[in-house]
Amino acid sequence: MSRNQFRLHVLIGWLRAELRFALLRARGRKVSVGARPVFWRGRPTLDIHGTFKIGDNCKLYGAPYPARITVAPGAMIEIGDTAGINYGTEIYASKSIKMGHNAMIGDLATLYDTDFHRIEEGAEVRQGPIVLGDNVWIGRAAIVLPGVTIGDHSIVAAGAVVTKDVPPRVVVAGNPAKVVREITASDGWRRY
Repeated sequence: MSRNQFRLHVLIGWLRAELRFALLRARGRKVSVGARPVFWRGRPTLDIHGTFKIGDNCKLYGAPYPARITVAPGAMIEIGDTAGINYGTEIYASKSIKMGHNAMIGDLATLYDTDFHRIEEGAEVRQGPIVLGDNVWIGRAAIVLPGVTIGDHSIVAAGAVVTKDVPPRVVVAGNPAKVVREITASDGWRRY
């Protein structure tokens, strides 16, 4: 792809994002958008009934499978600056999901802050906010479940199922996810 083709591709992605967010606002949705969010290669599915905030220079990938972002009534999704959500990702907020700055979510990953139904008789539906720290990387097909906080600079390996909080600067893997090693990452360092 030439430099001019790349620039055109970015411009089209930016225009798609601007149009989609304008349509959501016209429908009375609470959408707050930073500078230059881009729908990269297609467009994600946005089902916004609560509050959706996206920071500056974020990328949402929509091809070959669209990312799907759902915000239930009264819920909120907040995405920090320079974050990336890859294709096929599914994010559902019944209460709250927050992504830090420079956080990345790999393709086909899933973040749910609710179990959607009761697990056993007499129990309530489990719900809990999900918080991804700054510079977090969620690998391909990983699953993050309700009530989980992932510390700054941590990595969730591909296919991991995160059921408990993850400390900063570690790699977790497996089902359920466990710390497999620590990593070095200064506060100012970014993966991309």
